[in-house]
Amino acid sequence: MSFFKEYALQYFVSKNILTQKQKDAIDGYNKLGLFSLRNELLFLISVSVLFFTSGIGVLVYKNIDSIGHQILLIALFVCTVACFYFAYKKANGFQKEQFFFKNPLYDYLVTLTTLLGCIFIGYFQYNLKLEYTNYNVSSLLAGIFSVIMAYYFDSTSALTVSISSFATFVGLSLSSYVFINGSFTDETTVLFSAILFGIILLVWEYFTVKTKIKLHFGFVFLMFAVHIINVACISGLNFDIYWWLCCLVLLASTYYFYQKSFQYKSIALYVFTLLYGYIGFNQILVAILYSTDFLAALVLYCTPFYLLASIVFFIKAVKKFNAHKHDEA
Repeated sequence: MSFFKEYALQYFVSKNILTQKQKDAIDGYNKLGLFSLRNELLFLISVSVLFFTSGIGVLVYKNIDSIGHQILLIALFVCTVACFYFAYKKANGFQKEQFFFKNPLYDYLVTLTTLLGCIFIGYFQYNLKLEYTNYNVSSLLAGIFSVIMAYYFDSTSALTVSISSFATFVGLSLSSYVFINGSFTDETTVLFSAILFGIILLVWEYFTVKTKIKLHFGFVFLMFAVHIINVACISGLNFDIYWWLCCLVLLASTYYFYQKSFQYKSIALYVFTLLYGYIGFNQILVAILYSTDFLAALVLYCTPFYLLASIVFFIKAVKKFNAHKHDEA
């Protein structure tokens, strides 16, 4: 056992946090030299699921004309139904609260079922070969299928797939509509659709908290929303017309996610909120300074000190957040 562990145990005994008997039991366990490979094995399983579904996609793409569409569709459908059956057999049905499979392998089976189902939906629509086919329909259907899997089997992985599918549907459908009608020549529609989709995720999170249905899903919605809204707003600061609106939305979202980070006690949400707010603030500051030429020399000399002060601010802010989180715990 390392010196640090021995010192820590002795310190806990001296502070009456541990008894001598408990310390001896911990020493005996540490001397056995046991270690767990559970996390490593679960990581390998998740990687194998991604490789398998990627391989299925490559197989379909490479042999789309040689194997036959019907054979591939039947094979995908059989695999999806088989995976769904085994997951359904071990599930306890829909529950409002969070639940876990007795065997964590079934969580990855749900993820595999979701990905295979999405591949089947997309390939099935491609096989129809309808004239003027809107492939955004497959994104919508994949999102609906994934969200059903997420809520029934309590799978955050399936929920992530569903949100990604809905985001693809919203962005591409609006872009296709704008392109066909020729009413826009820039990316303003995509920009505002991204902001609107992020707001929809926030509303989804709000009703999740109010109804207490899959309460732990709320954090997933927030993490998607903080990236989608803030990235869209930062990109919108480059627009000549709507930059002021993006600035207001960025300011409001920074305050909102700042409050939410304390509510969820999430250091990740807190850091991303500060980071996006910092990037947006600097982008506006640089635009203002560049409009006044006589401040160029002052900016050149002050930049190193500004960066140093920013680093110190981030470190102190993170420490303050961690201290606040532990005080409430």
